[in-house]
Amino acid sequence: MWQLKQTKQCKTCPWRKDTTVKNIPSYCPELHKDLQDTIANESSVEQLSEG
Repeated sequence: MWQLKQTKQCKTCPWRKDTTVKNIPSYCPELHKDLQDTIANESSVEQLSEG
């Protein structure tokens, strides 16, 4: 059976509500901005469902 190795968020986890980007080790604003290109927009999702 598969089990999680880590069950608690680390103190710099970006998903924590009490963390800011200043707390994330090696955070790079440019790389973060580039992630926008990896998010599918509505029209691309529709095209995938048509084919």
